[in-house]
Amino acid sequence: MMKIKLIIFDFDGVLVISNRAHIGVTRRALRHVGIEREISDSEITYHFGKAYRNVLKAIMGKDYTEERLEKAARYQYNLLLSDWFMKRMQPIKGLEEFLIELKKRG
Repeated sequence: MMKIKLIIFDFDGVLVISNRAHIGVTRRALRHVGIEREISDSEITYHFGKAYRNVLKAIMGKDYTEERLEKAARYQYNLLLSDWFMKRMQPIKGLEEFLIELKKRG
């Protein structure tokens, strides 16, 4: 029997769910540049899978300017690297128990 020495996990969608955190980042970045209108979760998640700048630009709509997009994208980038973002990640249910069991098995 072969002993497994290394397991590599994808992060998002395997170890954590980050949708709520990404929605929050997008809203905060848009508010940072003065876009205060109500933006639904579905309006934001519709654009998931696109590059971050493209998501911001699409949601800005008529409020778009290159300067505004640049400022929002910089703010968004900093948020994505922040503790604020990481604290909003939701671990996959049962993850901790699963990892403990893997460790027990060596």
